[in-house]
Amino acid sequence: MVASDTSASASGPDSHYFLLDIHRTPADHLPALPWLRAAFLIWTFDRRLVRDPKAHLVELARMTLAFGVDDLIAMVYYLIHEFERDDGSLLREVLAEVMPGQEERIMQTAGELLVAQGKAEGLIIGEANGQRNMLLRLLRRRFGEVRSDVVERVRAAGIDQLDEWSERFVDVMALEDVFGADRRH
Repeated sequence: MVASDTSASASGPDSHYFLLDIHRTPADHLPALPWLRAAFLIWTFDRRLVRDPKAHLVELARMTLAFGVDDLIAMVYYLIHEFERDDGSLLREVLAEVMPGQEERIMQTAGELLVAQGKAEGLIIGEANGQRNMLLRLLRRRFGEVRSDVVERVRAAGIDQLDEWSERFVDVMALEDVFGADRRH
């Protein structure tokens, strides 16, 4: 992993980079945030290259649990997608070995976090789609039929861009002015 620390100085920006080899960095030197630390630990795992994935996952789970249950839940959260084809049975086996009797609770907690994330992402997507539809309706109402290239641009835009165009819409007299300097034809 490469990270950058950019700070301004009198002579301009000063960039410093550091390289972190996660395969050689001791676990206790990883970032303190559970979700980030769990991600770093998982990156060391590639089930295609490991002869005994269960043993490796048990080791990974124990390393993660050493930092706390939140780290273990974060690990399971990240790995659920990796093991969804086998319905999570391998993860359950690993958890049963690392925290006997707690495997269902941990899997459920990680699953609830995934559901919550899915709902949040769905809300964001829904909000963006609503903004796209409203902007297109307003453009059609004021300027008549909207060209297909404009419709495509609006459909591909993110929320920030849609906000900018919607604010501009209020002050302009021509369709082209809604898209201002960012106009690409």
